[in-house]
Amino acid sequence: MNAARRTWSFRPSRTRLVIWGICLIVVAVLATRKSEFLTPWQHSSGDQTAASDGDAGGAAAAGGETRPSGAPALRFGVLARTAHLVALSGLEMNLYAGAMQDVIEGGRIEATVFARSSELARALLEGGIDVATLPIRDAVALYLEHGAAAPRIVAGAALGDERYVLPAGVEKTAFANLAPARVGLIEPPALELRAALRLGSPDEPALILTDARALPRSLLAREVDLAVLPEPLASETAVLSRSHVIDPGDIEGGRLAGGAVLVVAAPFLERQRELVGLLVQAHETSAFFVSEQADLSIGRALVLLGSARHAVPPEAVWLKSLEAVRFDTAIPREELERVLEAARAAGQPEATLDGLVVPEFLEAARRDRERLTGEESGE
Repeated sequence: MNAARRTWSFRPSRTRLVIWGICLIVVAVLATRKSEFLTPWQHSSGDQTAASDGDAGGAAAAGGETRPSGAPALRFGVLARTAHLVALSGLEMNLYAGAMQDVIEGGRIEATVFARSSELARALLEGGIDVATLPIRDAVALYLEHGAAAPRIVAGAALGDERYVLPAGVEKTAFANLAPARVGLIEPPALELRAALRLGSPDEPALILTDARALPRSLLAREVDLAVLPEPLASETAVLSRSHVIDPGDIEGGRLAGGAVLVVAAPFLERQRELVGLLVQAHETSAFFVSEQADLSIGRALVLLGSARHAVPPEAVWLKSLEAVRFDTAIPREELERVLEAARAAGQPEATLDGLVVPEFLEAARRDRERLTGEESGE
């Protein structure tokens, strides 16, 4: 993306070395206690076999011993996508579980990998999930439709991740003049996506919903002129179909509001504000490790997804997909406004995002980050 990456200060000092040592000890202790905190992955909807085969619906679960059903549980939803790497890595490192234990004795995490963002959004709205990393456009769409009943944004997670995939033989330089007639998707398109896909053409293309496994064949057979996919599926599809991947941020008028945010279901936020604050801090800690050790974080995510029997692209593809993503826990206001503008242009002139973002939890996490990394002004 065109936005500048966050930089971290690592001037050697005794204070910073001590803090780093304490952090590593805490993470090591939490990791050794994973079986105590992280319960088997749960089904919230759909068929596990279909999801693990790469279908675009349902949720994936992992086996293991169960804890007593009476123990308090926090239900965490996530997608197997690069923009959700902060949550995936944080779950594997047991960071969110540690926050849960600080507030609720005997509490545990029930985490679910969803294959479709629409399924995750519905689970949040209907009470099946308490906390999740959700695509930005889904968070906005839920709020515009359901208002106070919709989940709230408490932190950012990543920017970017959706990319255009062109069939083999179509030059990247011709993309801006492509005016595609048929576009392959794995999710129903949001309003801002519909506008972007016109690419200057007065006509809206035909949108073909399919699953990720079918898109490489469709691109090879020229059944679609273009595909829009999140990473790492975009990179994997390009490899399988010998296609080109293009960053939407490089195309005038083609920019997409990609990325993810940390959201909390409205009823859960009302009941557990203290816990939500600790979860945001855990999220910030995970984002720090992802920013500094992206390759190790991908390894953690793949371990977690493997235990969930969720079919995902290989590690090399995930590493390649990092080109499309910038991890940032700041609230992505520009991307939120991009979706809002599309909604207003499509007939909701009074649409507003007032109340969607709950920024109060970011202050404690920001202080923790500054204490860990040090500010540019020095100690």
